[in-house]
Amino acid sequence: MPADNHSPLPQEALASRVNELYHDFQAKEFDHLHRLRHRIERSFWRLEVVPRLKAARLRQGLDLCTGTGFVPRVLLEQLDHTARIICVDLSEGALQQTRSFLSEFADRITTRAGDVQALPLPDASVDWVTLNAGLHHIPRPEDTLREIDRVLKPGGYFCLGYEPNAAFASCRMVSLLERAIWHLLWYFSISQNRRRLRQWLGRPAEAYEDSEHLSRINTTLAAEGLIRCPLSLEELRHLVDPHTHTNEARPAGFAPADLLGRCFPEYTLETLLVTDFGGEMLRKHPWWRRIYDGFLGALCPGKGRLFSWVIRKPTTAQSG
Repeated sequence: MPADNHSPLPQEALASRVNELYHDFQAKEFDHLHRLRHRIERSFWRLEVVPRLKAARLRQGLDLCTGTGFVPRVLLEQLDHTARIICVDLSEGALQQTRSFLSEFADRITTRAGDVQALPLPDASVDWVTLNAGLHHIPRPEDTLREIDRVLKPGGYFCLGYEPNAAFASCRMVSLLERAIWHLLWYFSISQNRRRLRQWLGRPAEAYEDSEHLSRINTTLAAEGLIRCPLSLEELRHLVDPHTHTNEARPAGFAPADLLGRCFPEYTLETLLVTDFGGEMLRKHPWWRRIYDGFLGALCPGKGRLFSWVIRKPTTAQSG
C-alpha cells in the first residue's frame, strides 16, 4: 500500500503506529485468539530453549515483542528462581496484560514499552534474547537484529521462534497443498458453519474486522491526523504484518540462511526447525499436524511455512 495515498507519514512510521494500536486494542483478547498457536509454539520454548539456558546457567534475559507474556511465562516456570527477564514491546496495552499474567513473577520481570529497533540497553548486557512470532511485525527487522547482537553478551543465546519462511511460497506443491487443507477445514469448521448459518438466517455475525479493530484503528489514526482516508482490512493486515505479504519491494517471509549470513555470520547455529507445512488450520489437529509435518518435511525439507532457531554468540567479541 503506498503510504502517500493514505498518510503523511512514511510507510515504516505508519506501520509502527498501526502495530502499536492493533496490539493495544487486541491485548485483552490476544491469548484467546492465539490459544491454538501458543499450544503449538510452547514445545519449541520448553524443549529447545529452556534446556540450553539451564545448562549454561544464564540469569539475565531479554524478551522482545513480548505481547502478553507467553514466552516469559514458559521460561520463568522452568528456569532457576534467580533468572530475570526484561520484557519489551511497542504496545503498553500488551505489557499491562503481561504484568497481570505474570503477577506471580513480578519480582523477576521488568517491562518496558518501546521500539525494539532501538533498544534502551547497554552493550553486552543480557545473557539471552528471545523473540517469538514478532520479527515479521517490525518494519526494519535488520535494525532489531543488529540491536540484538549489540546487547547480547559473548556466549549468549538468541532464540527466534515461528517466523514466516520465504522458501514456503517458492515451493508450489507445499503452498498449494496448504491452501487446499485450509479451504477443506474451513468449509467443515463448526464455527464457520455456525457463522454462515447466522448470516443465512439474517442474524448478526461477527465480521472478520471486528477482532482486528479496524474501525477503532481508523478512528484513532484519523483523530491523530495520520491518515487521509480509512484503511481497508487488507491494508491494515499488510501494515501489521509487513513481512508476511509479498509486495513490490520484497517477497514474503525471511530466508533463515540469508538472515544468519548477513546479521550473525560468526554465531553458532545450534538448531533450526522448519514447521507448519499444513498451515494455520492444522494447528487445531495437533496429531495430524505432526504426521503431516513429518511427511512433508522429509519430502520437501526446509519448505515449511514457519522457522525457528537457536543460535549462540561467539565467546569472544568477533561478531559485528
